[in-house]
Amino acid sequence: MLFRQTSFNDTFHNTMKQWATDILYGDNVAFFHIFVPYNLDDKKKDLDEVRQIIRKEFPKATIVGCSATGNILGGKLNDDELVITAMIFEEASSYVNIITTYDTANICNADTVLAYAKSLPNLKGIELLTASTYQRLEEAGAIVDALPEDVNIFGGVAVGDEDHQAYVFANDYDCSTTGSVILLWRP
Repeated sequence: MLFRQTSFNDTFHNTMKQWATDILYGDNVAFFHIFVPYNLDDKKKDLDEVRQIIRKEFPKATIVGCSATGNILGGKLNDDELVITAMIFEEASSYVNIITTYDTANICNADTVLAYAKSLPNLKGIELLTASTYQRLEEAGAIVDALPEDVNIFGGVAVGDEDHQAYVFANDYDCSTTGSVILLWRP
């Protein structure tokens, strides 16, 4: 697995081109995390531009992210720019599947997600990003408790305040202030 990290700045587009060349993306499975400073004024414009650039260089990549604070880049806190992290799996058997609670008419529930996760061969990781209320997170606990112990589970809660709503997003869908993104993967 390859891991890369950068921020959205004047060299971002060139950085993505270089990563695509260096990594020999081809058939490799890639996913990108975008952490957006929750109080960034032009966040929608910047986020759309970042997603567009990633899509151009990595057309099959999965993209997820959320509003955040305390983003770490190069060992330092970065609260002024979008921070982008890429994970590229080089094994032919790798996969990344995504479930959101807001991009379809069918709202996910714990039983459905658990059954789906258990159906995936050799599942190694689940990440949950959420802008949901605490009560909805209770359902996620049922999933965690019922999975095999060798599945790594991690995630985060989107950040916001009185003036800036917390949000999550996946791929090219709009941001959701009440939903969750569940990423299931095998490197």
